[in-house]
Amino acid sequence: MPEVSRSRTARPPGRPSPVGLDDTGKPVGAPEGAEQILSDAVMAGFGMVPVTGLGVEAGFALRRRALERRAETSWGDAWEQVEPRWSGRR
Repeated sequence: MPEVSRSRTARPPGRPSPVGLDDTGKPVGAPEGAEQILSDAVMAGFGMVPVTGLGVEAGFALRRRALERRAETSWGDAWEQVEPRWSGRR
């Protein structure tokens, strides 16, 4: 059976071919090309937009909740002083 070359460029028989190995010594695929790296970076950037938006919205929601709680407490304190005079009870 003839030897089959799986590289993109044919090499003459007997000439070594560069092979990438992982930490265990097993062959790994070819490294990604520049286009794939750029595409991954762009997609990661676009993916961060909604994640950042959710974080900002969560921060606003927490701040709004704290402000509403403080306003409600302040309104309750003021109502305790005004209500007896307003309703006629003393």
